[in-house]
Amino acid sequence: MKSVYHFCFSSDEVMFRSDEDYVRAFNCYALALLKTESLSLADAIMSNHFHAIVQTGDLASLVSSMRNSYTKYFNNKYCRRGRLGEKSYFSLEVKGARHLLAAISYVLRNPLHHGVSATPFGYKYSSINTIFKKELGRCSDKFSLSSASDNISGQGKRIRKNLSKNRNERRLGLMFDGSGMLLREQFTESAQVELIYVSPRNFLYYMNRLSDLAWLKEQERDNNGVCPIDLSDIEYGTSLSPYEKMLVNERGRADYDKVSDSDLCSFIDTLCLKHYNGKSVYQLLQREREVVERAVFHEYHGLVPTEQLRRCLPR
Repeated sequence: MKSVYHFCFSSDEVMFRSDEDYVRAFNCYALALLKTESLSLADAIMSNHFHAIVQTGDLASLVSSMRNSYTKYFNNKYCRRGRLGEKSYFSLEVKGARHLLAAISYVLRNPLHHGVSATPFGYKYSSINTIFKKELGRCSDKFSLSSASDNISGQGKRIRKNLSKNRNERRLGLMFDGSGMLLREQFTESAQVELIYVSPRNFLYYMNRLSDLAWLKEQERDNNGVCPIDLSDIEYGTSLSPYEKMLVNERGRADYDKVSDSDLCSFIDTLCLKHYNGKSVYQLLQREREVVERAVFHEYHGLVPTEQLRRCLPR
């Protein structure tokens, strides 16, 4: 029997350093859903953690399949060894309509809480723009696996690069966007999520609603013995932003001009490849690492926090 879960796995270091990494991460997630016959209600891929609300009969296999597949890709790309992220992962069974609505809302609003976008809709590595897509005027370019594969020098090459080499998986007639990422519409149960929110206007209300005690009181009306969840429960185990800071970000008071993890990783990786004979950040010697740290300091005028530098320049 399938149950609904929120799960999250995180890391002290950045797990998704480039756009290509975000694309591959979602593709690994999508293929894991297929393998375990699971359904996705919501997801959000942040720089050092991944959130999802899923309906599955085997959560452990779903998470393991995604993480193992992505770790192999990441370790191969960056000449890295070992487990990527914390050994365990956070999971919580979601029960009750209001409990589910709150959990999905918190996951979709994750970029807002971490101050990486001014609204949840401005973040592209989340399933938010698959909900009420027609009503909210969202659209995307679609490519089929067969047609894209014919274009070996362009789109097809990018798509094939971000897929598993398993032939059975590549014969499923899947659709992709322009980046080679599997379309979220194929893997997000948008119709089911839309029923939970009832209408586009109600969906917009929840995406802009401030976190308060009313969320908890609403969940108590499910009357199923499950403890209500709040933002701190959804963010349990992650370290990207302190709880108090997330509440400030929720009110639109984040510093959107700050250096993002992706921008910092891009600067560091480009510097490494250019000056250290194609070395990955994980191959740097101590003296080379110190040079990179000084370069970061001068490039960003000392405005990069120490904890962010540690995430993006792991030892």
